[in-house]
Amino acid sequence: MAIEAAAAAGREVLEALYRRFFRDMGIDPETGTTPRQAARKFATYPYIGSRYGSTGPRKLLIVGLDIGSDETPGRLQHFEERRRAIELRPLPEHNAHIAGTYFTALRYACIGEEWGRIRDRDQTCQSILKGGYALSCNPLSYIALTNFYKWVTKGRRNKGGPQDRLHIDRGRETVLFVDEVRLLAPDIVLFQSADFEKPRFRQVRHSIDQLGVEWHVLVHPSWPHRGGPEAITTPRLSSTSE
Repeated sequence: MAIEAAAAAGREVLEALYRRFFRDMGIDPETGTTPRQAARKFATYPYIGSRYGSTGPRKLLIVGLDIGSDETPGRLQHFEERRRAIELRPLPEHNAHIAGTYFTALRYACIGEEWGRIRDRDQTCQSILKGGYALSCNPLSYIALTNFYKWVTKGRRNKGGPQDRLHIDRGRETVLFVDEVRLLAPDIVLFQSADFEKPRFRQVRHSIDQLGVEWHVLVHPSWPHRGGPEAITTPRLSSTSE
């Protein structure tokens, strides 16, 4: 119960941050819509696992580019709904992204020998979960997950493509992201896309450095040429290599 109370307190602090941002941007906090952007809406609050910040596993924040689809048409997705959709979904039903995130969490957040037993499997992460692999304790419970780009085209269903990788107000949105990282206070930040290596994200990476947080850039788990757990969790760029 103490762990769940701590997670709830973290959500309250983050919600206050987001509400201030919504006010400054003229965003309806229920629908995610704003007169400044007719075709898109603010998609969701971040995902926070029920055991994020518990003693033992390291606090891991995973950052994607964008959500890719409108998961809650007509409204903004709130914390608990997002948590249920990820943490409580049966493992064989996860898409390639969250299946890969499961094994990313196992490698970076969880302490134990299980990673050594699974790392060299030559199946995709999604195939491994569909085959019945499961741990008694869900690694997804220990992580937080957010996106750098916060918008989604209304009604969008196809997750592929970069059309929502844009800002309405880059300055305010970048400050929101950095404040989000600061409040979540992770031990490690993992960027899930090779795009985060590019020069346009150098200042974002530097902002994480300034918070004193270790970070790594990985491929996205749904990258067309993805491999098994080792391939999709091996860093392409790290805070120690820049």
